[in-house]
Amino acid sequence: MIYVIADDLTGANDTGVQFTKKGYNSRVSIFDKSAAQNIPESLDVFVMDTETRELKSKIAREKLRSILKKLNINKNDMIYKKVDSTLRGNVGDEIEEIKDFFKKVKI
Repeated sequence: MIYVIADDLTGANDTGVQFTKKGYNSRVSIFDKSAAQNIPESLDVFVMDTETRELKSKIAREKLRSILKKLNINKNDMIYKKVDSTLRGNVGDEIEEIKDFFKKVKI
């Protein structure tokens, strides 16, 4: 599985479309940290809109951490952080959060 993390819906859709064009079975979802996500096993790519672009850094990291904890990531999976072309949002903080998360969990 490839997990794509985008901070807005436009970026999520843009990325999902590119994977679909290449023949991957993809789904885009607005990921709500309070809701359980049903991710079909048949998917190749799960694209998440985290809606963190406009959040303050600390809140964006907390939301992303909460989302990562809900995913069933294994050692064969990939995480792709979609970065806005003009570097808007909490790009560095979100990349750091992803790195920190994987340092703490055993995959």
